[in-house]
Amino acid sequence: MRRGSLLLIGLIALLLPVREAAAELGSFQSTRAVGNGRWEWTIAIRADPATLREIFCVEYSLEPTFPHPVRRVCTIGNPRTPFATRGAAWGNTRVDIRVFTRSGRILLLQHQLRLN
Repeated sequence: MRRGSLLLIGLIALLLPVREAAAELGSFQSTRAVGNGRWEWTIAIRADPATLREIFCVEYSLEPTFPHPVRRVCTIGNPRTPFATRGAAWGNTRVDIRVFTRSGRILLLQHQLRLN
């Protein structure tokens, strides 16, 4: 086998655990209407207990119009809503999520905040 092929196989092997870990992660939300078209919301991480133990911090990036648009959560907090952040809004928006693991990996997620 040529050296370039071995290098490519090695790179693919390094990427596979990241993809597998990312597939085990997700996000979810809860919402509550508070009146005048406004909603309170919570976004949290969904993962099995072993994966949650491997998470060091979660960073949520909201639109710049939000107070504190970049929020870093470094404690699991309530086990029903691990690594949660909360806020209020009137419209749907995308939230970019970076999950920092204890092994040094950074996993990327996107959450579409839908208020209904």
